[in-house]
Amino acid sequence: MGHRVHHRVTKLSGRRNVSGWPSPWAVVGRPAIVFADEPTGNLDSTTGQEIMELIGELNRAGTTLVIITHETVVADACNTRVVMRDGQLVA
Repeated sequence: MGHRVHHRVTKLSGRRNVSGWPSPWAVVGRPAIVFADEPTGNLDSTTGQEIMELIGELNRAGTTLVIITHETVVADACNTRVVMRDGQLVA
């Protein structure tokens, strides 16, 4: 996306990928923690994998990520998993 850095979000196709996750504004300041709600939701598998690779890069660089997901493949990629069911912590 570097070649589109000066484009307005409203002028980019696939805005979900731009304005959804990962939002450039969420990570530009190298925050200590990022909350990601369904970061791969509604994405094709290739784009979802690319997002997970970016998440891995952020984590390896020292950012803690709290990911909320219903997708097993996303949860399996996480170092620590907390499972909730009906509002209760189950694992």
